[in-house]
Amino acid sequence: MIDDDASADWLDAVEPTLDWTVFADPARSAIVEGLDCVALAKSATLQRVVDLAAAFAESKFAQISLIGDAQYVPVAHGIAPSIEGTPIPDSLCSVTMAAGQSVVIGDAARHAWVRDLFPVASGQVGSYLGVPLRNSNGVMLGALCVYNDYTTVWPNHLAGALQDLLTFAATEIEQIATIDAHEHSLEQLTIAIQHIVAPPRWSSRTESKSSAAIDQPTLAATGTSGHPSITPRSQSQSVTSPGTDWPQLQT
Repeated sequence: MIDDDASADWLDAVEPTLDWTVFADPARSAIVEGLDCVALAKSATLQRVVDLAAAFAESKFAQISLIGDAQYVPVAHGIAPSIEGTPIPDSLCSVTMAAGQSVVIGDAARHAWVRDLFPVASGQVGSYLGVPLRNSNGVMLGALCVYNDYTTVWPNHLAGALQDLLTFAATEIEQIATIDAHEHSLEQLTIAIQHIVAPPRWSSRTESKSSAAIDQPTLAATGTSGHPSITPRSQSQSVTSPGTDWPQLQT
């Protein structure tokens, strides 16, 4: 667990331990970008997780951040969720992911890792505590965090409590992802079956037009009366009958 109960020199010294290469993994980013944030935002379980996190921490704000190519906040406490995506460099939860472990910051304005980030510089975040969120395969998806717009002395047990809550959050996220994948596969199967059972509509229309064309009469050459005679297309060949003075029917 990273704490800021140390001098600025010590903080500057350990800053290189942040591993930013986690954001360079396209496979990891694809997993996050493939999550349905709209469905996640409707999850009562995830909302309960952030509400409990805020209650445990006695903080004004809490959220689950998912970080792929950008940061997404499908559920939050004290603020409105945001699934539009915000730049990773503005994210304190990206620092938690880079640290790979709990990050506890009582005075964000003095902490070398976050003091220059926009949320801190603008006064939106005065203190922060974040815990990495991983799926069952250990892939880092984001973080669960609590924070205030003022300095805070976080309880020592809080990071462990948030880690316990993350167990429920990770399970819920994976279940929603599984349901989405199943529904997508079912939709694709339905479309495939429809193409097999029912031929394209244009084929039926073409056949109808062809059938109608066969039965429509056409004007043939002038008959014995001096007027054009009507000849059905179905009589496509010349027909003669003994004892009959009919003109030759044209094709």
